[in-house]
Parts: sequence; C-alpha cells; structure tokens
Amino acid sequence: MSKFRMGKLVVTMKYFFTFIPAVLLTLISADFSGVYVEEEQQYRTYLEHAREGGMELGFPFHFVTQNPSKLSPPFPYKFGLEMERITNLNVLPFFVNVGIYFMIILFMHFFFNRIIGKARRIG
Repeated sequence: MSKFRMGKLVVTMKYFFTFIPAVLLTLISADFSGVYVEEEQQYRTYLEHAREGGMELGFPFHFVTQNPSKLSPPFPYKFGLEMERITNLNVLPFFVNVGIYFMIILFMHFFFNRIIGKARRIG
C-alpha cells in the first residue's frame, strides 16, 4: 500500500471509531430522556400524557415513540426506553442526533489533541 492510501485508511478508521460512540450515545439518550415519577398523581399525569401521543424519547431530538407502560410500579420509578413498547422509530432525527454527537466527539478529540500538543511543546 502506498503512503497515501494508508493515510486514508487511518483517517477512515478514526472516523469509524468516532461514529460508534456517537451511535451509542444516541441510543443511551433515549433511555435517559424518560420520565421520573415519585407519586401516584405524577403517575396518572404520565399515563394521560402518554396515552394522548405516546411517550417520546431521545435527546436532543425525539426519535422513539412508545406506548405507555402498563406497570403499576413502586414509587419512585423511572419510565425509560422499553423495547417491547416502541411504536415508532424516526430515522431522520436518529441520524441528526448521531451527527450532533459525532461532531461533539470530534471537536473534543481535536481540542484535547491541541492542548496536549501545546503542553508537549512547553514541557
């Protein structure tokens, strides 16, 4: 392999290993954007809201819609992503979220590399 092709492969692998955490962060955001219920009244409010349009999950853009849970849980309880209750998965907001997380991770990578590079030159 020539130097040029090897360099392209390294760049491609770097972006691939940045894309994987972005996808994972997007999936984790759906679980963390759930509803935390501390008492019976909040639970009733959650059920009414969820029955109207479903519970939307994902951050910063909602990409998963799911039916309300039929649990009668002990309080406090957090209603998050339940795979068997998903009614709609919107692909466009999912990939927009992945793109946002990808850019954040890439920015952090370049920022910390620049700081480390300056620290090495000084020290």
